[in-house]
Amino acid sequence: MSMIEGNYFDQLVSALNQTAIVSITDIRGKIVFANENFCTISGYSLPELIGRNHRILNSGTHPKEFFDNLWNALRQGKVWSGEIQNKKKNGETYWVQSTISAIVNEKKEIVNYVAILFEITQMKQAQTRLAESSRLASLGEMASGIAHEINNPLTIILGRLTIAQKKIERNDPPEVVIKELQTIERTVFRISNIINGLKKLARESSFDPIETFDIVQLINESRELYSQKLTKHEVKFIFNYKDPILVNARPLQLSQVLLNLVNNSVDAIENMEDKWIQINITKHEDLCSISVVDSGNGIPAEVAKKIMNPFFTTKDPGRGTGLGLSLSKKMVEDSNGRFFYDASKKNTTFCIELDLGNSKENVA
Repeated sequence: MSMIEGNYFDQLVSALNQTAIVSITDIRGKIVFANENFCTISGYSLPELIGRNHRILNSGTHPKEFFDNLWNALRQGKVWSGEIQNKKKNGETYWVQSTISAIVNEKKEIVNYVAILFEITQMKQAQTRLAESSRLASLGEMASGIAHEINNPLTIILGRLTIAQKKIERNDPPEVVIKELQTIERTVFRISNIINGLKKLARESSFDPIETFDIVQLINESRELYSQKLTKHEVKFIFNYKDPILVNARPLQLSQVLLNLVNNSVDAIENMEDKWIQINITKHEDLCSISVVDSGNGIPAEVAKKIMNPFFTTKDPGRGTGLGLSLSKKMVEDSNGRFFYDASKKNTTFCIELDLGNSKENVA
């Protein structure tokens, strides 16, 4: 290597140390080097870090499977890249965009791992604020519909109570009165489901653990939240699954994704003569595919290229933030899933792919 090449290399290393957070571990994951930026952001001195495992920074945010997948990729010689939330010595958390790769010797044996990190805490905070804004916008849009959806069963309850009272005054047989009371009970449960669904959607769920749950039950529970909008715009909703299908994901986030897709579909087809939305579920190997299909004729190719971009929207001003699909994609990917628009289908189709759950886990 010439002197110029050597100086250039040293300058690259110097520039990297000034801008990035760098650490090197041995094959067992023990830290053997950490640059000044690593020490500064973590709050640990170099002597405190040397010989320690990166678990010293574990914030508890990510499940065990997250790190299992990371190490499996590295041991196969692959480069791993992703976002990690770490914890400082003082207990504060921070986010980093991480790229980790293996260092091999002349025999192609892995001897070390190098991690190059960039802090993205502010970006993640902004992303959270945008997600919150988008979710609140969706909740605001539903507010009048939810009020109507609750007022209807309240009217039923009041009417049935009046009928039941008259039957009691007439000394009608108990079974006749019980029938009215059972109708009231079912209606109360319906209101409870609507309110509970709304409360869940309003809660921050991005840090919820991935869990195994029945996707069929979740879809049936979620439909209460958009049934009023479907009725208002005379959109037929088709979902005919009854048997449980278990998946691994964050249920509240998936519920938000489904709500966003259904709302988008209603907005897109509301002026069509034939208006329907169908949710299909298929299983293949270890994956579950959930597709939300509407009677629209698909999305033009030029628009389809942009629809996942933040702030891109085809809706009229004031009717959308342009964040729904990009956030939906992020939420599904946070559950180790895949979210995409399927241009091969005749009708407008968005797909969610998730890992199938283990039925034994659900029984426990």
